[in-house]
Amino acid sequence: MEPDDNIIDLAGERRRRGPRFDGGIMDILEVSRDLVCLCRGGAITAINGAGARMLGAATTEALVGRRMAEFLVPEYGRVLELFLAGMASEDKSVPTRILAADSSIKDVEMQTFRAREIAPDATVVVCRLLTEESPVAAQLHESDLRFRLLADNSMSLICHVKDGTVRYLNRAGMALLGATAPEQVVGKDLMELLGGVKPDTDDIRALAEAGAELTLDLLCMDNQSIAVLAHFTLVPSAQGLEVMIEARAVS
Repeated sequence: MEPDDNIIDLAGERRRRGPRFDGGIMDILEVSRDLVCLCRGGAITAINGAGARMLGAATTEALVGRRMAEFLVPEYGRVLELFLAGMASEDKSVPTRILAADSSIKDVEMQTFRAREIAPDATVVVCRLLTEESPVAAQLHESDLRFRLLADNSMSLICHVKDGTVRYLNRAGMALLGATAPEQVVGKDLMELLGGVKPDTDDIRALAEAGAELTLDLLCMDNQSIAVLAHFTLVPSAQGLEVMIEARAVS
């Protein structure tokens, strides 16, 4: 019997579109041992049983309306805000720490997914417990937290670019560009933020590999340009070109 082309095409389309979320997803994910919750504007609107247990709640209903950031130790609260604001990548998980209602602390890997099928501000948050058998868990926590704290409190613009797309911009960078919301910058092509002579992809790779500095013009939100001295650093990555850019205004 010949294969059904319609079935093959449907399977391919589902793979191409990736995950989709709808109102019934929580019923399906009750079988998961990971925390899975749906957030609207950072507030929990639905959570599975495993998530309620991880957060130390007696029922899932007791968590509805609470902000997910409440359940992270204080120094990690900003990390979650970056995720929910779209300032952190969806393609990999980040180690964080949960502070449960019983005051216990749990090491987890957190990942977020936009759920625009539900609402523009809807996000699905998934947290998986890190076991003691993971020898790198503590190092991941320390290195990630150190970067977040240093980057977000730096006086210089710090920007993470992956395959030419801005994936993270710290507070000083937003202030320098006159941005009032992460969505104004995060997700844009790096070239959209540059004025004057723009380096191409090969130039950026060479600059990053050499750890070079050069003067660039950045376009602010009001379309005015500002000259900065930018330092490029190559981020080791098995997928694509990842670069960290640190910049400060040229006085």
